[in-house]
Amino acid sequence: MPTPSTSDVRSGSQPSGHSAHGSAPSADVTVAILEAPVTIRTNGAAAAAYVRQLWARCVVEPPMEPPVAVLHLPGTGLPPSRELLLRLTSELTLAGIEHAAGTSLMVHAAGLAFPDGRVIALVGESGAGKTTATRALCRTDGPAGFGYVTDETVAVDADLRVRPFPKPLALVENGPTPKVHRGPDDLGLATAPARLTLAGVVLLRRDAEHRGPPRVTPVAQLDLMAALVPHTSALTRLPDPVRRLADLVGRCAGYAVRYREADDLAGGLGELSWDPPQGLTQDDLGARDEPTDSGPVATRQPGAADVLVTADGAFLLIDSRPVRLSAVGVSVWQGLQAGLRGPRLVEHVIDRHGPHPDADALVEDTRATLCALALPVLADAADGQEDATA
Repeated sequence: MPTPSTSDVRSGSQPSGHSAHGSAPSADVTVAILEAPVTIRTNGAAAAAYVRQLWARCVVEPPMEPPVAVLHLPGTGLPPSRELLLRLTSELTLAGIEHAAGTSLMVHAAGLAFPDGRVIALVGESGAGKTTATRALCRTDGPAGFGYVTDETVAVDADLRVRPFPKPLALVENGPTPKVHRGPDDLGLATAPARLTLAGVVLLRRDAEHRGPPRVTPVAQLDLMAALVPHTSALTRLPDPVRRLADLVGRCAGYAVRYREADDLAGGLGELSWDPPQGLTQDDLGARDEPTDSGPVATRQPGAADVLVTADGAFLLIDSRPVRLSAVGVSVWQGLQAGLRGPRLVEHVIDRHGPHPDADALVEDTRATLCALALPVLADAADGQEDATA
């Protein structure tokens, strides 16, 4: 996103006359962005009224705390240009993300709420249909019965509480760009309950060639962790990012859904089981040297933010890049850490996984792949078989 200039939305210090418990100037609008108060300063009461209506579900009146940021919306024309509103939304979102960084696990996703407050996060690449699906599934006159949480960022606290962010939706109308903003009230979207808790994650796969009802596939927990990382914000600013990811996927259901039209999702999502899966749990994330039948191990390793080891494999974060290891990959890695090379490393892997006709080649390929990850703990193994008889 381009750096804001004096002619665009720009940030500033707390406005004079704006106190934590006093009334704001008539040209100011304070909104809650992921529960962080941010003030939008406009050039007049009419512009403020427009912004207040567009952002109605986020408006905080009267503001009870000083804003974490103040953004200036220039110009007097109404409505503001699409480009200006897009820039404003981006700056507001960044301010909220910055405030929540280090405490909330934030995923670029849409959020839908059941009437009891359970939230489903819809995650997908740009063009996967998150906003379109949100609009279809949260209509007050629609069959799905979901409440609108957000179409931008689902921020999840350690107890799985979701911070609301019912911003205006950015919709494609009359051409691909720029998008137009519509408030959730204007679109007739249902309001979400006040208390929100994450219950599940859906990886959306929109496919124009798909035929029939949506195809739903459960996602293994380590695979779900790897799939979520590219869609997170400020993940490595959490004190224990992999543990937080593991706790989230261990307490929430995960599905991949391939579909063609958003309206096709209405029945499918509500009929899925959103009960917590059996597997990674908070109690399982203890400090042990080896994975056991009772659960995974979360540890810190040189060269990686965190490592999670389970009976199914391992998950690592290396410079914010997710790496998923198979069970054999974990055994090779642990053997390398123990100083095993050559035939001794192969024997170590066979002892754990049984014989294989291509064991030598498979172990060597895995060793080379692990060393290419540039983990310092494997640096002495990068030269391969030089000490094969050690």
